[in-house]
Amino acid sequence: MYPGAACVQHRRQRRLEPGAAGHLTGQQDRDPDHEERPVADQATRRVAAQALRRQLSAALASLSPADRDVLLLVTDGLGYAEIAQALGIPAGTVASRLSRARKKVREALGGANPAEPRTETSGG
Repeated sequence: MYPGAACVQHRRQRRLEPGAAGHLTGQQDRDPDHEERPVADQATRRVAAQALRRQLSAALASLSPADRDVLLLVTDGLGYAEIAQALGIPAGTVASRLSRARKKVREALGGANPAEPRTETSGG
């Protein structure tokens, strides 16, 4: 087992939390006061994330293990240097794997950002 494998294994066993979805597409919540949003806004975001859960699970399953490991470690809040050290790879490799994984997840979700609520358009 390579250094940091226990961290990766633990992450694989955890379920993806809706609040972490922004890390998957590289579009993290840019609002520093997101905890102070109205409860209704927070609920809307959680419902939207739940709606994408099945698609997101399939997208994650389609990634190579190496790309998925990097993506999931980023969702856990690790930085590039920490991930590189944990996986025993260069930081540049972390960046390229993360970029590739985010692109594939975005494509699998039809360009949707799982961190943002979907908006319905009326057909009439």
